[in-house]
Amino acid sequence: LSLLEFIADLNAENYEDVPDDLVKLQFVPKDKIEELRESGLTVALSNMLSLAAKGGGPKGAMKRMVEQNKEKYAEALAEFDDLDSKEATEVRQRLFQEDWRREMAE
Repeated sequence: LSLLEFIADLNAENYEDVPDDLVKLQFVPKDKIEELRESGLTVALSNMLSLAAKGGGPKGAMKRMVEQNKEKYAEALAEFDDLDSKEATEVRQRLFQEDWRREMAE
């Protein structure tokens, strides 16, 4: 039952409940739950599992994440003819990291 609750909370994006699910599943010690909540790891885990659920293994998930970020940062990447160039990739990764830090601070 705990595993089903965990999956349901991930699918429904109930990030507040995921740490409790991980404690029930004994993946995280109860005394570390606040640290887990503050880490933002549950959001990242949910995003990765969502991408992985679409198939293709880790490589497929990574390709989908890159495509999502190309769309998300399209305006900043508009100056590049090749969105897979080293320069465009560096800009995309920098923007992703900035967004990640900002989201974790909230």
